[in-house]
Amino acid sequence: MEQGDTGCQILVVEDSPEVSEAFSILLREEGYRVATSANGVEALNLLRQERPQLVFVDLVMPLLNGFQLIEQMKQDDELAKIPVVAVTASTYRVNGITTVKKPFVLSGLLEAAKLYCKEQAAVPSVE
Repeated sequence: MEQGDTGCQILVVEDSPEVSEAFSILLREEGYRVATSANGVEALNLLRQERPQLVFVDLVMPLLNGFQLIEQMKQDDELAKIPVVAVTASTYRVNGITTVKKPFVLSGLLEAAKLYCKEQAAVPSVE
């Protein structure tokens, strides 16, 4: 799709290798550059080095969970500027964070990527 051909860098933070791989394949097919991380600690290191334009983060992970990762990002002036989309099978909600439900619907995942990579100011919750 033309809209995904931006080369936008996306970080997928997901502890399930299968889900992480599925995300990566879908996003790469749309023209996005994708990096992956299996936990929040690894993600913080990547975020400080890579500075992606968008982060998809699982909320329930070992070491540093998605909630803790989001909090640490908010406390860092540079990382706080990076949009985050929470991806979860749970009923958790994070105020001010767009959420895509697992099992994810392809259109919801791609819509979130397109909206954030175009740097639109107001993004609705994607279910």
